[in-house]
Amino acid sequence: MKSMTVLYSRIKSRTHPYAHFGIISLNRPSARNALSVNLVETLAAIIKDIEKDDSIRAIILNSTSNAFCAGADLVERRSMSSAEVSNFLSLMRRTFTALENAAMPTISVIEGHALGGGLELSLCTDLRILGGQAKVGLPETRLGIIPGAGGTQRLAKLIGPSKTKDPRFRSTYH
Repeated sequence: MKSMTVLYSRIKSRTHPYAHFGIISLNRPSARNALSVNLVETLAAIIKDIEKDDSIRAIILNSTSNAFCAGADLVERRSMSSAEVSNFLSLMRRTFTALENAAMPTISVIEGHALGGGLELSLCTDLRILGGQAKVGLPETRLGIIPGAGGTQRLAKLIGPSKTKDPRFRSTYH
């Protein structure tokens, strides 16, 4: 049986009879919620379903473990062909853009690490809430690798180009 890499639930507002919140929980604790093909496909399907549900007033994206998301699943990626990697990156970009363009407010709740693709995913939400142990960053930039899902554009848009170029903030943002 395939494990659920992303869980979805709805919470009904106590103060408004018609308002519901969609809770999307990343659920790959053994891989620190690394972005696998299955996880991203499941996330895309959930976002698509939420968009059709008029009762959902906000989306909360969180994790079931102590890491928000460790980025791309590099173990899975090692076995992919160039074409499969390209298809995966395309799927990830479409999924992240769908979250970014959601018709309702979106919130990421980040506990632990949100690195690489994990930070890129959180940058697609309208608001990010970081716990006391949260560490976020685009570590691939230290290796001269461009983040694959729009992180450099979204981060610069959020905090400004001057901050993104500041050497103190190059690999990890606190």
